[in-house]
Amino acid sequence: MKNIVLISKSILLIFISLIISSCSEDEPVQIALYLPVANFSYEAFDKKVVFTDKSENADSYYWTFGDGETSTEQNPTHFFKASKRYSVELTIRGEKGKTSSKKMTVDLSDGSTTDPEDVNITIDGDFSDWQAVPSSMLATSSIASYVTDLVALKQVQLCGNDNYVFFYLKADAAKFNVVQFYIDKDNYNETGFLGWYWSGIGSEFLLEASREDNLAPTVMEYDDANGNGGTGWNWITLFDPAAKAIEISQFVAGENNIVEVEGRIIRSYVPELGRTVKMGVALVDASWAASGLLPSKLEDGGLNSAITVKLP
Repeated sequence: MKNIVLISKSILLIFISLIISSCSEDEPVQIALYLPVANFSYEAFDKKVVFTDKSENADSYYWTFGDGETSTEQNPTHFFKASKRYSVELTIRGEKGKTSSKKMTVDLSDGSTTDPEDVNITIDGDFSDWQAVPSSMLATSSIASYVTDLVALKQVQLCGNDNYVFFYLKADAAKFNVVQFYIDKDNYNETGFLGWYWSGIGSEFLLEASREDNLAPTVMEYDDANGNGGTGWNWITLFDPAAKAIEISQFVAGENNIVEVEGRIIRSYVPELGRTVKMGVALVDASWAASGLLPSKLEDGGLNSAITVKLP
């Protein structure tokens, strides 16, 4: 009788273990089934576009249409103003705040206008293609005539497309070792590093690149949680120089130590850039002192606004 009881208890324990094991194996599958997956299609009628949501497990919707307009409808109809290509993105939120995004190009172009997504710079040290960038997409900053101290950086030009942020720099090679790109991804200075160079910019990203390393940068994201309201120097490294988030041409030498260089920042290394971003460029010398700055400070020493860059 005692042996029968022991066998029964053993069978019961095995049965319970199988149930627990089965539940633990099934649980991740059940969770995966409820993850949000963004997807949509569209149908265009001239400049009127009807969007159809095809997402899975969505509780809310947020559309950006690439023209500055947004919607929270599930299946919006949007009227675009120009015959061009637009980068439309749907972001959905599901269970427990999980999100998913889907981006698609809506092509309404008729060949009559220059599309921002067609902006492209060949990184070859021939700077003539910068002249073909539409003025609406080109941001330029040159050193002010009254500047006498931070003189290493002479000119910056910026533009971009879906994949890259292109830059052109003209500088005094004898006065800088490092280039710093400060990027405010959302044109919103309530987040990010406020700094001491420009006004109205909260930099979420800093790309710090050595001239000796062909401007291969360390990509850093600002630590808002520990940044003391944007005044502390608190950065988290996202990518080291080996990632090569920047590609450049050769430095083209001119007179009086002046060099020119063009390059492109790979946008996938700097996530969530909005359609309008703010940027500032600083040069640093061998002693890690600032030697160049664009935009320049104001003539009275006050902080100037950063460069506004429009991206598709």
